[in-house]
Amino acid sequence: MKKVLFIGPLPPPYNGQSIAFSYLKELSFENIEVEFCNTQRSILPFFNYLFSWVILPLRIILSKYHLIYFTGARTIWGFIRQIPLFLSALIKKIPLINHLHGADFKNFYDRSNVMQPLIR
Repeated sequence: MKKVLFIGPLPPPYNGQSIAFSYLKELSFENIEVEFCNTQRSILPFFNYLFSWVILPLRIILSKYHLIYFTGARTIWGFIRQIPLFLSALIKKIPLINHLHGADFKNFYDRSNVMQPLIR
């Protein structure tokens, strides 16, 4: 059975991205095994960064996922927080689906001069 990891924020706090991701979690999936990973585990940003830089990459490397679906960041610091996700998926050759929930990606990309090659 194929295994898919869904990575994104779950409420609280309530915002468009966390609400959309919570709807996805409520769906039933047939013929695939799914796991959900909440990226807003703590109200303290340090712990969320620690999770993203240590725990999540280890989880990806030590498990056998066939696909990773994640909600993409739209800020430089959010993108930096996701780099370990990208690297661990690259190491394991796991395809990524980036669900960008928001209309400001072009602005984020245009302001990210040095990081544009990585963002692509």
